[in-house]
Amino acid sequence: MILSSMASATVASPIRRVDALQQAHHVAKVVGVVLQGLRHAFPNCLETRAGNHRRHSCRAQSTFAPSTCQQRCQVHAHSRHLGQPAGLAAGQPDRALEQLRQLKLLSMAQALELQMQQSGIAAMSFEERLALLVDREVHGRQDRRCAKLLKSAKLKYPQALIEDLDCRASRGLERVAVMSLTLGPWVRSGHAVLITGPTGVGKSWLACALAQHACRQGHSAYYQRVPRLAEELRIRHANGTFTRWLDALKNTDVLLLDDWGMAGMDGQTRTDLMEIIDDRATRRATIITSQLPIEHWHEWIATLARFIVDASNQMLATLAPAHLQKCYVIRIKSERSK
Repeated sequence: MILSSMASATVASPIRRVDALQQAHHVAKVVGVVLQGLRHAFPNCLETRAGNHRRHSCRAQSTFAPSTCQQRCQVHAHSRHLGQPAGLAAGQPDRALEQLRQLKLLSMAQALELQMQQSGIAAMSFEERLALLVDREVHGRQDRRCAKLLKSAKLKYPQALIEDLDCRASRGLERVAVMSLTLGPWVRSGHAVLITGPTGVGKSWLACALAQHACRQGHSAYYQRVPRLAEELRIRHANGTFTRWLDALKNTDVLLLDDWGMAGMDGQTRTDLMEIIDDRATRRATIITSQLPIEHWHEWIATLARFIVDASNQMLATLAPAHLQKCYVIRIKSERSK
């Protein structure tokens, strides 16, 4: 395998999966919403860790009758005996679960329901239980977003994992180099990844694995076979959704163009394809797989551009070194080749 940058750029060190500042900001927003909902659902359960604070607060509240204070203390003791948070009256747990679902905190509601079924959960403080609930909600949202991104990507191999990459010496792939690229900033920096090799060596699988990993990191992706692009474009032009679809591709973090240079195209398809690539060049990441060696791409693009003589130079510049200077090249060898 040859993994190189056409600008002689080195592969950056691995980045963290989730940016710390964004994670902290997201958790703070979730905690704020949760506390607001819990104040309505559990008006009496926000107690301090001091064991005698509750007794002093009952004595100091002159607005309550002595019998009321005594009843509240009995509720606290009875709740501890049942393994439920102090201050929960009958029906309040169900109300809290319903309010969490109304706030779209589905994972937190599931975690709270599990906590109420655990007998030893009363040994934990309110802050510890809340931290577990927030952590469950954050991870639940990440999982749901990842599933949504993978569904929208429409990958040919959605289950392809970069961790399962076959790096046998006969294939010419180096695991360290590929993993360094995968964990590097190629998506955020708008770099291109060009994967070439004979048929059947796993170019599409590797491309889908890179796109799938990008989805797991929270990036959007979209898979498109170039030979079927003409049919897709005709449908989009016919139903009036081409402009909106073009804008969606422009803002997609990773675009995967599979089987590049395999077949000829009509004039409209050539124009639209060059428009798609030009919109993304140096701004959004693009993965291209092809059996055609990269040194022959210029000849293929020139053939495509022949129908517009005046614009041929501009269309050729779409994939010129100025746009491909921030790209990585992966050449996969056939096991039959020597």
